[in-house]
Amino acid sequence: MLFGVIASSRPKNVALTYLLAGNFDYYLWNNGFSTRTNFSSQSSSASVATGAGFDPSGQNLVMWSAFYRLQGWQFSNGLGTKYTNSSAIYATSPTRTLAWHPSGNAVAALADGGTPRIGVWPFTSGVGFGTVYADPSPAITTNSRDISFSPNGNTILYAPSSAPGLSAHSWSSGWGTMYTSPGDVPGGGRGVSWHPSGNVVVAATSLSPGVVAYPWSSGFGTKYANPSISTSTTNTKIAFSPSGNNVAISASGSPYVHAYSWSSGWGTKYANPATLPSTGAQSVIWTSDGNSVIIGTTNLDAYQWSGGFGTKYSNPASPPGSSTLQMSFNK
Repeated sequence: MLFGVIASSRPKNVALTYLLAGNFDYYLWNNGFSTRTNFSSQSSSASVATGAGFDPSGQNLVMWSAFYRLQGWQFSNGLGTKYTNSSAIYATSPTRTLAWHPSGNAVAALADGGTPRIGVWPFTSGVGFGTVYADPSPAITTNSRDISFSPNGNTILYAPSSAPGLSAHSWSSGWGTMYTSPGDVPGGGRGVSWHPSGNVVVAATSLSPGVVAYPWSSGFGTKYANPSISTSTTNTKIAFSPSGNNVAISASGSPYVHAYSWSSGWGTKYANPATLPSTGAQSVIWTSDGNSVIIGTTNLDAYQWSGGFGTKYSNPASPPGSSTLQMSFNK
């Protein structure tokens, strides 16, 4: 599921992908969910849309579909002109996401078989997708669950679902050197996130302690000590807050969401929300001001945030009704 927030001079919107046919929507967001608009008539995908994301400018929206290709639109308070679809790569699983380069000049998407396992396409606003970049050498042969470019755009981080669980390459208009993986990610990676400074990477994992973190300086440093209180459920995605002072984690088992403070390492584990999310969650995201956190459940659960989980927002009147796969605010 994808969340998008339009710039402050325009209405805020939350765009979504989820596990149903006709699965590409957006909601008006104004300190809570409002009107829902369905994008299914605009999309050529009759099956699962596995991921979606606004570019950094907020003027383009791309969906990664189970037809193995990226679909893109200009965006201004709704979908505009549709770009020609990207070339295709193999992808059928509903757990694959996409990521924009911070410059907006490239977009990466995860496949679940064939070659390449990660496709990256150049992108030009107003023009569309270019030819997919050549594969890295050696080729990536393991499926991954999440992907993210570093804030400075010089590194592409991804989470293999089996060993080594966390991997990274340098990036400069194409694949560069593969960094040495840390090799101690329990059960493989499920979600990844960069600290806004670009100096720390965190990953959600499928086994205890549920999260891992490493300093980053042109490679993985020594792992930070595990949090004193671990998460006990299968975690799915992870996200630093815009300030970098907090980390939220979505999970498929109760309580469905966790959060820690962060200050050069894992801090206090925040109390669970007074009203828990309604179902297991596949994604989590912060609003761009850091004052709310949204949990990717079938009903879309969202909370005010002020030093911990606050009041729960009302669920949208017309919820997705299926797992929310990726979220991304239009800033």
